[in-house]
Amino acid sequence: AHQIVGSEDGSLLKPVIDWCEGSPGGSYQEPRLYVPTLDGGFMARHGDWVVKGVTGEFQRWTAEDFAATYEPQP
Repeated sequence: AHQIVGSEDGSLLKPVIDWCEGSPGGSYQEPRLYVPTLDGGFMARHGDWVVKGVTGEFQRWTAEDFAATYEPQP
């Protein structure tokens, strides 16, 4: 899973784009990422998480849902 976060130069979003073959949008500080899927795709926004399921499908999780479901690992 990767969280969509902003940076001055967009460098924090580049690994996520490469990982999910997404298309960037928005600004460096408030990025958006279009992620293609078999069902058409979705738009992830700043703070959202992009999660890859067990069969390789990508899903968007809000930061709140992700935090309520998963615990940080040390």
